[in-house]
Amino acid sequence: MFDQPEPVIDAFRSNIPKDFLSDSLTCLFESYQDAFETCHGQLAETEVHDVVAAYRRALIETHIRVVAHRYQTITIRVEPNARKTSYFSLLSSGVVDLTLAKSGSSNCMPRRARYRSNLFERSQASLFAAERAKTGSRLYAVLLHGSWRRKQLTEETSPFIKFPAFARMVFPDKDGQILTGIDLFRECRHVVVQFMPAVEQVETAMPTPLRKRKTVGE
Repeated sequence: MFDQPEPVIDAFRSNIPKDFLSDSLTCLFESYQDAFETCHGQLAETEVHDVVAAYRRALIETHIRVVAHRYQTITIRVEPNARKTSYFSLLSSGVVDLTLAKSGSSNCMPRRARYRSNLFERSQASLFAAERAKTGSRLYAVLLHGSWRRKQLTEETSPFIKFPAFARMVFPDKDGQILTGIDLFRECRHVVVQFMPAVEQVETAMPTPLRKRKTVGE
């Protein structure tokens, strides 16, 4: 973890358009929902298991580029991974380079990928090597997201299964450890309640006062 993560967050915010975070979170919600409803609406559960993750990733990668095109300061590249078995979107704005990744936990990066390590080496690595960032230093961010596990859901919240369970803008090191990050569910609350209004209802509900038990002699 960065000893002083605030400069990293500040550098990220100063290089990314103001509305990009909320637009990106909306992109995630819409892509998750589209993938869930399309696959479950047309396929048997066995085939949904096989294809929903790949279809969801394809939607997210495609739609995040549509979002990025709205901003003149963001450049977009589509790159192959090291083994050339898949492609990923690389967005750049100012000194920031950004990719997306799905993880099973909001606190952990997914398995190591060479391209993420390479992006780290030309970005955060310079922040460890010197007290001040060198000229030309870059900052590498990952939009980390993940789906719900069924055991996390109750009968009341079961409709959330079609949406992401979390979304964070994180800043990883070359070993896949998260240095610091921004919780997009908290940052862009208005987007979350647009898709999951029950969250707002649950959190604003007043607790029912407990009835005081009578003691002997009352």
